[in-house]
Amino acid sequence: MFYYLFFEKLRQFFSPFNVFKYITLRSAYAAITALLICLIMGPFVIRKLRSLKVGQTIRQEIKETHNHKAGTPTMGGLLILAALLSATVLWARLDNPLVGIVIFSVIWFGGIGFVDDYMKITRGAAGMKGWQKMLAQAVGAFAMAYYMYAFAAPPTDGITPNTALCFPFFKNIRPDLHWLFIPFAMVVIVGSSNAVNLTDGLDGLAIGCVICSGDLCRSFIHHEPLYYQ
Repeated sequence: MFYYLFFEKLRQFFSPFNVFKYITLRSAYAAITALLICLIMGPFVIRKLRSLKVGQTIRQEIKETHNHKAGTPTMGGLLILAALLSATVLWARLDNPLVGIVIFSVIWFGGIGFVDDYMKITRGAAGMKGWQKMLAQAVGAFAMAYYMYAFAAPPTDGITPNTALCFPFFKNIRPDLHWLFIPFAMVVIVGSSNAVNLTDGLDGLAIGCVICSGDLCRSFIHHEPLYYQ
């Protein structure tokens, strides 16, 4: 939103607005925006969840080690998703189709998490069954992988195929997976989602896992604008 307002509409009247074309500036301000939303809205959301008695339930198998977490407000991911989506809409270039993939992934996988938490609250600690969650994740991952394979714009260098992998520290190694890009991307997406979910369930460190898994996906799948434009 701000990119179109300040860079495309108002820079002709005030040249310093040219800075809004830089990804680095918009990324920094998007991070600040998300942080402020969490700091301002966080206490209210926690109080609201407590008043609604939206508390964490503990599985029978891990009661001995995690029983002290019982009643901790759950569904806090709604605040994270709201902050992320708000910052993206305000600072990203929404004409980039890969930004649309990110927004879709946040809504889809966030929706799975919401349904899982809601079922835990209403039905006890069970939540969604494992196969149900994996199926929903696989459907979303397939949609994103196929879109990147068939429709997403190729890298700006005009040389590297859209389905190529880039390995950190090995700039000249870029194998082209062709149609195998789809199952590979699905494994990366579903694996990253579950890795974050499982670790968060043990230690409550979701945001650190989200940062690491996001950078991992960006490193292996050659779509550099995916997270930053």
